Amino acid sequence: IVGVEAEFQVVIGRARIRGSVDRLEVSADGDLFIVDFKTGANSISKTDAITNLQMQAYQLAVEAGGFAGEHPSRTSAGAELVYLGTTSVGATLRRQPPIDVDVVKVEIETIAEGMSGREFLATINVRCNTCPVRNSCPIQSDGRTVVE
Repeated sequence: IVGVEAEFQVVIGRARIRGSVDRLEVSADGDLFIVDFKTGANSISKTDAITNLQMQAYQLAVEAGGFAGEHPSRTSAGAELVYLGTTSVGATLRRQPPIDVDVVKVEIETIAEGMSGREFLATINVRCNTCPVRNSCPIQSDGRTVVE
């Protein structure tokens, strides 16, 4: 273990990604491995863990040198979600293999371009119920137009 609550900040295109990882480990090959602890009772599926964008962003931070203060490696050995609050006897683990850096960079850059645009296409999705701007969203029944 070379880092606990290890903070990072990297710039990918127009996106600035910053945060902290719960635990940063070094593999036998000298690559960095991310561990993210979760306290919720519901874990995501193994398939969803492979494409989890938060974990991919953490791995991208490794590749971009975001953890140089903790360790000089810029190679990710992968990442793992560890669900501590499950009802099973032991922790539930969800592994994410090392990412394709170029593919994830394109995805992050695409998201950043969309977020910096003048207009957003409102779409209904699984996060609508917890969205902080739901009451001003034009596609929600409780939403209203922001500009009249």
